[in-house]
Amino acid sequence: MLRRAGAEEMDALRAALVEAELPVDDISEPGRLFFRLDGKADFVAWAGLELHRSDALVRSVVIGAQERGTGRGTRLVRELIDEARRLGISRLWLLTTSAASFFARFGFKEVSRDVVPAVIRGTREFRDICPTSATCMSLSLD
Repeated sequence: MLRRAGAEEMDALRAALVEAELPVDDISEPGRLFFRLDGKADFVAWAGLELHRSDALVRSVVIGAQERGTGRGTRLVRELIDEARRLGISRLWLLTTSAASFFARFGFKEVSRDVVPAVIRGTREFRDICPTSATCMSLSLD
């Protein structure tokens, strides 16, 4: 089950992101929600949403190395998509340098950065953190 990460878990989230070589610079800024897929104590499965009205940027999906290939990553992303729907999000956006084929399995489509709404293009993730070579993807939740 997906549950919202508490403030006391931010250090563990940060450590998991650093280990996975994912950005951590802005994870404590307003508008970001992070979630953990419940499991055993040393289980690592985190995902985030950066909310911008009816759009959200998928942030920081990370599965611990020991959990890869178990189906938990698939479960994490499915539950994150369901949570986005519950939050009233109509479109998800993401940038990835290595997981485009993984996200395509959920219906995410590669899109040009030109079609991304200004509110998403203006995020630190788009402007500064992710390289321009990253694949841009989108998923309609309508």
